[in-house]
Amino acid sequence: MLAELKDLLRDKWELKLRADDQIFRAFGLVNRLKQRFDKGLQRLAAPNAKLKGRHAGERCFILGTSPSIGEQDLAALKDEHTIGVNFFFLHPQAAEVSADYWVVADHKMVDGGWPLEHVGGDSYPDGMLKRMDAVAPGSEYFFMASTAGSQALQAGLRGHQTHWLIGGESFHWGATAPIDLTGPVPAVNVMQFAMHIAYYMGFSKIHLLGISLDGLPRDLLGLPSHFYGGPPENRELRLDKVERDLILSGFGIRQWRAMAEYYQRKDDVEIINCTPDGLLNLFPRMSLEQALARP
Repeated sequence: MLAELKDLLRDKWELKLRADDQIFRAFGLVNRLKQRFDKGLQRLAAPNAKLKGRHAGERCFILGTSPSIGEQDLAALKDEHTIGVNFFFLHPQAAEVSADYWVVADHKMVDGGWPLEHVGGDSYPDGMLKRMDAVAPGSEYFFMASTAGSQALQAGLRGHQTHWLIGGESFHWGATAPIDLTGPVPAVNVMQFAMHIAYYMGFSKIHLLGISLDGLPRDLLGLPSHFYGGPPENRELRLDKVERDLILSGFGIRQWRAMAEYYQRKDDVEIINCTPDGLLNLFPRMSLEQALARP
C-alpha cells in the first residue's frame, strides 16, 4: 500500500485522475440524493423495474453510428435482438433490421441542437420520431426523463411504448453499485446507456457495432465521424472549444475504461466489440460474422 502511494505521488497525472474520480463519485452521490426527492422523475423511471431480466440469457446487438457500420452488411440481424441509437435510422438497412429498442439520450432531440438535414429538413423532435417509426414501427423507446415534459415529444411518440431514463451521473473507477434503470444511470453517452439497458434486461452476450471512440480526431482532421456524414462539430476549429472537447473526450475514454473494468468483474455477461476499427480495445473483438456463428 505504501509503495503504491509513493508511485502515485510520483505520477502527478495519475494523482489528478484519481482525484477527479473522487469528485465525480461525490457528484454521483449528490445526484442520487436529489433524485430521491424528485417524485416526478421517480414516477417516470419506476416502471422500468418490469424490464429487469426480460431477455435473460439471450444475446443482442447494439447499433451505433460510427463510419464503419455503414459498410457492414446487417441483413442477418433482422432475426436478432437489436438496440438502435440516435440516427441509426439513416442506415440503408435500418428498416430491414427494424430495431427492437431505440435509445436517444440527448436533449438535442428536443431543443433541435442537431442539423435539420438529418431529419430531411423537418423539425425536432417530430422529424426524428417519424423516421424512427418508419424503419422500426414496433420499437420500444428509451428517452431521458428530463425531456418527458416536452409536448412535442409526447405528441410524436405514435403509440410506441416509452421508457424514461434518469441521467446526470457518470461512471467512476471502482464502482460496485448494481445497474438499476429505476434510478440514475451512470453513463455519459448513448452507447453507454444502451449497454446498461441491455445488461439490465438480462442479455448475456452484448455485441457492439458502430462505436469507435475516434469521433473528435476525425472531426479535427475533417473526416466524417458518422456513417451518414454531416458537418463536423469542430468545423470552426476554435481553440477554446477544441481544448474543452479534448478534455471531455479524455474523460469519456476514462469512463469507458471504468465501465470495462466493472463489466469484466461480472460473470453473467460477455461484451464483444464487433466494430472493425476504432479505439475501443477494452472488450474482445470479433467480426459480426463470427459473432453470428456462435451459439
